[in-house]
Amino acid sequence: MENNQIREQLDELTKDYRRLNNGRIDFAKVSGTADLPNLCEVQTASFEDFINHGIEEEFENFFPIGSIDPKLKAEKSQNDQKEIFLEYVPHSIHWEDPEPADPNDARNRNTTYARKLKATLRLRTPDGKITEESVFFGDIPAMTDSGTFIIHGAERCIVSQIVRSPGAYVSLENDEKVGKVYGASIIPQRGTWLEFETDAKGNINVRIDKSKKVACTTLLRALGLTDNETLAEMFGTYSDKFNETIERNPLPVGYENRTPSQISTDYLIDIYRRLRPGEPVSDLGAISMMKNRFFNRKQYDMGRAGRFKLSVKLSVYERLERRPGEELYLAEDLVDSSTGEVVFEAGHMITKADVEKLREMHFFENGNMQFDGTDPDCFFHVNTALDDHAKINIVKVRKTPDADGPVYNIVGTDLNLDVSYVTPSDIFAVFSYMLNIMEGIGQPDDIDNLANRRVKCVGELVQEHFRAGLNRMEKNLRDRMIALYKPDGEALKPTAVVNVKPLTANLSDFFMSSQLSQFMDQVNPLSALTNKRRLSALGPGGLSRDRASFEVRDVHPTHYGRICPVETPEGQNVGLINNLSCYAKIDRYGFITTPYRPVKDGVIDQDPDHVVYLSAADEIGHMIAQANCNIEKIDGKSSRITDHRVVCRHNGETVTADVDLVDLIDVSPKQILSIASACIPFLENDDTSRALLGSNMER
Repeated sequence: MENNQIREQLDELTKDYRRLNNGRIDFAKVSGTADLPNLCEVQTASFEDFINHGIEEEFENFFPIGSIDPKLKAEKSQNDQKEIFLEYVPHSIHWEDPEPADPNDARNRNTTYARKLKATLRLRTPDGKITEESVFFGDIPAMTDSGTFIIHGAERCIVSQIVRSPGAYVSLENDEKVGKVYGASIIPQRGTWLEFETDAKGNINVRIDKSKKVACTTLLRALGLTDNETLAEMFGTYSDKFNETIERNPLPVGYENRTPSQISTDYLIDIYRRLRPGEPVSDLGAISMMKNRFFNRKQYDMGRAGRFKLSVKLSVYERLERRPGEELYLAEDLVDSSTGEVVFEAGHMITKADVEKLREMHFFENGNMQFDGTDPDCFFHVNTALDDHAKINIVKVRKTPDADGPVYNIVGTDLNLDVSYVTPSDIFAVFSYMLNIMEGIGQPDDIDNLANRRVKCVGELVQEHFRAGLNRMEKNLRDRMIALYKPDGEALKPTAVVNVKPLTANLSDFFMSSQLSQFMDQVNPLSALTNKRRLSALGPGGLSRDRASFEVRDVHPTHYGRICPVETPEGQNVGLINNLSCYAKIDRYGFITTPYRPVKDGVIDQDPDHVVYLSAADEIGHMIAQANCNIEKIDGKSSRITDHRVVCRHNGETVTADVDLVDLIDVSPKQILSIASACIPFLENDDTSRALLGSNMER
């Protein structure tokens, strides 16, 4: 009876305190208002995406494989009907149960815990025979429930890699001898780099795949902008460097007697000679080389993240949005072509609210202020032998309200593009961005900002090696199709031509010997969890620890809530090996996101379903309060900030703001830290170097 009374009294005393998941009472002064997410999700969700979508995507990109029999080719004309085709039947992937069925059995028997991958292939031969068959594509290692792999009896963990995101970048550097050096580049996930840069003589040049530089006009004319009037109309006449580059690289003598297509091909031949000096060249060869370098989805891939970044970075919306202190005025009316309504008149100063209004209307996506280089009536025409994606948006602006001031052209890419390769629209837009930066319109990129860095998780890393394995199979497939096909013999079967050894060998190499595939740290549960949430800037395609600068290793303001500023190794890997923060997640593009609660007029929405996860790019413009500011509870779903002014983060700066301006608040004070760092009691009182030491010693 006494025990029941004591329990009732305790319940009464603690009724206002928050209960944790295990029933314990939380006495923390600043309680974490959001439950921790699944901490292994960074591994499991990524590999699940590879199994469910990644393999299907790679098969669709790799197949069909065709091969023309040389004998048939000599006797008759070359066409699709006389070619042997090996095709993939969509959505025909099927898996067999893992063997052995239990990861522990695989560990005890020193075998690999894996599942057999099979897919249905269809073989078409010139005599009209079609054979469909299920083909074995090897044993693919299966992930355990805890996010690890059992390879030859050893438990291994794949460390996620943090790399520069594919996309478009503009830069501004100060050189002691030359002065300001401007640059713009398009960096793909796989394929040829394209880099514009200025030099000491005032020219604007372009490098294709780190090769010798050529004048930017050579590339632009090769893409179809063959005369000076077209260049001036698209990019404007305000850039002295661009005007000087045009003057120093005039059109060839007699160009008036040649068609735009012939002029464009001449410039393609010029690029071909720069890239492949000494090789014989033809018109078709030059067109084919350029098309394969940039406009071929098999050889050039921006990836899902790269296309997303291009659409955001090179859109007119992004370019019109100004930071405080910067002003842009329209030099022409913005007219909705569907209704004829003038949305904003010439001379109007563009604000953030105006840009949001245009976004909500899908103003530029709907074809307003748009020009199509494939339209005969358009002022410019692209070389359609290369690519036909040539829609751009052009908005003319001024930096002052003066109607006689210089006019600047903002060229934006087509926002409806969904192709995985770069297009003429993207190239025109990134070049325009560079010209705008030279005139003080826009901001150069910070490559250490997490908006420009993304995480390649286990699924993406395995998918890359799966793709490489398929590519190694290609030549063997073609040779076997030709060698084994007999017109008068039995029907050729897919299993006879497919040899999966290159594919399985590639995957085995990755799991056994890659720098990112490690024996899982099993000292204690914390060390195992930390291993799965680790981020490495090293590895294939990453940085080298010998050449990594201080800037790359340093803590950046965008790390807040995404990458732990405390837990990193001591020694030469400092800053290159990091850990995800407690609440951090990876979004579908590979960018790290962190959670916030919405705030309106000082009232915090405490509903767990309304928590928003933002990447570093999404965070720009928000006023974000700290979780430890003074708060009083209103009801179960909301609470109020009691201070009139609070310390906030805004665009990477720490500021003090009125509570009415706050629109987001951190979900927990430990949101900035990794799991290991958050386990240290009273961490805020520690010296930074001792905190780093402690977080490493816990493991």
